Amino acid sequence: MNNVSCIIEYQVIKRVLISPLIFYWYDFKNFIITIYLFSILPIVFFNIKYFEMHVESYPIAFLLMDLFFPVSLSF
Repeated sequence: MNNVSCIIEYQVIKRVLISPLIFYWYDFKNFIITIYLFSILPIVFFNIKYFEMHVESYPIAFLLMDLFFPVSLSF
């Protein structure tokens, strides 16, 4: 009887604790990739656009980098 309850506890722990952790870790990695892409793409876009058209507006890219990049580091 003790062995059966131990197996049941293990199944409960596995389903309740471990499975959500694996799911959330997978979701968390996708979230990091998404944030990273959204932080890199505006920088690249504004670098190309403003550096070619308006050299004096080039610091906008650095302003965006300050706005977007810490978001990807903080999560």
